[in-house]
Amino acid sequence: MMDAAVLFGTIGLLLAIVLVFLPDHGLIARMRKQGERSRKVLLEDALKQIYDCEHKGTTCTVKHIAGAIGGTQNDAAKIITVLQGKNLATVRREYVYLTDEGREYALRIIRSHRLWERYLADETAVKETEWHTLAERKEHQLTRRQVNQLAAQLGHPTYDPHGDPIPTEFGNSPHIAGKPLSEFAEGERGEILHVEDEPEATYAELVRYGLKPGLIIKVVEKSDEHIVIGVNELQITLTPMMAANLTVEPFRELRTPEDTDHKTLSDLNLGESGIVKQLSPECRGMQRRRLMDLGLLPGTPVTAEMKSPAGEPTAYSIRGATIALRSDQANLVYLADDTAEHGHK
Repeated sequence: MMDAAVLFGTIGLLLAIVLVFLPDHGLIARMRKQGERSRKVLLEDALKQIYDCEHKGTTCTVKHIAGAIGGTQNDAAKIITVLQGKNLATVRREYVYLTDEGREYALRIIRSHRLWERYLADETAVKETEWHTLAERKEHQLTRRQVNQLAAQLGHPTYDPHGDPIPTEFGNSPHIAGKPLSEFAEGERGEILHVEDEPEATYAELVRYGLKPGLIIKVVEKSDEHIVIGVNELQITLTPMMAANLTVEPFRELRTPEDTDHKTLSDLNLGESGIVKQLSPECRGMQRRRLMDLGLLPGTPVTAEMKSPAGEPTAYSIRGATIALRSDQANLVYLADDTAEHGHK
């Protein structure tokens, strides 16, 4: 009996050793992979932070990166050293800058994040307040191929559900027009283009009020303590911090095609290009949201490519994708006054 017990004990010990030291699937191998994944997340979060500083026109410091990775400045310094070794970042004085390679990497992660938020918004019942947190995890897991497949599945959207532009596969990204709502004066009207999703508590309040890209708002009252806006017959009181997290495109003198010679997308001949100026104030709700999701925002170039044999719809080229619009939809897209200068491709 003792010999059998010793034998089974030895076999058990050997199995345990195998399970621990198995090259690809053993405990040590899994721990090593987990450590590598954790370091990858930290590096990518640091790259995003440096890109965010560049995008906002500010300089990035060790302190910024420490905040982004949730560590000490000493931890951040180690991450920066690794980024330098991989030719993803450079340091001049006390400031950190992305290399071209680092910027491309950062945009790839941002593309993953925003596409996943778009997926959660369009294809799932996940709560709006959870989109950002879930995308923060998923962005580090998706491969380049999976991201491109996701983009194709979603119809190559150009903006995430918060109004942030989604970089293309090649890193191109449109500029968001507009200004913070906190800078608006009483009586000024505009269209919400972007809702900042951080800090989380502020974003949750904006979500609770139903504020999202595409809504038309008017500043009813403004003071140092609050801003009151009108939205679809309702009045909402915001703090200055909440208002600063809304990017709004001011409405200039809005006119309809009936009372002006203002050019619309439907006026383009085949082969002609134009620059989107704004959407008609008559375009509201889901229709407005759809046109924005297709990328028809101020400053976007569009080219009329072909017409259906029946005359409707017309195919337009926008940021490398092709969209089809009926004339009544195209009439809702106003073009910049200098559109004629763009002429044919």
